[in-house]
Amino acid sequence: HHYYIEPANGGIIAKNIADKLSEVDKAHADYYQANYEAFQKKLDGKLKEWDKMMEPYKGTPIVMYHRSWNYLARRHDLPIVGYLEPRETFQLDSRHTASVIRQMKKYKSKVILEATYYHSDQTEEIAKDAGAVLVTLPASISHDRGIDDYFQLFDQIYDKLTAALKQAKG
Repeated sequence: HHYYIEPANGGIIAKNIADKLSEVDKAHADYYQANYEAFQKKLDGKLKEWDKMMEPYKGTPIVMYHRSWNYLARRHDLPIVGYLEPRETFQLDSRHTASVIRQMKKYKSKVILEATYYHSDQTEEIAKDAGAVLVTLPASISHDRGIDDYFQLFDQIYDKLTAALKQAKG
């Protein structure tokens, strides 16, 4: 269900939407297809930009609170050392957390990713104990956070993520 958090998948999603809208509203099919093509053209340019931003961090091991960023991590070859959430919807427990921190130290992972809706004092404390940078990333469009479209969502994700990766490296 986090499929859309791999930016290239946005093109697939947009194509499927345009095709279905064209099918059910044939009178406006050209409009839907033109919007899809404009979206895909912009996305192709942004993918090159975002991929270039991430290039220096290939192979950097990370930890996630939840499995929200698996597709994004795979796209950029960021090995996932562990998850703070032991299983989907299960609360953190101290034994599991200690195990993840050991894994982080073993693999020299210095970055923890979490979504804005998972942020807590507990994850901040874990990052501190692990000597890691905690980066809280938006997982959806939110006008309140200054994210009005798909491109702004990923601009914010990549700006925050590369800043955290750079800080962890330095």
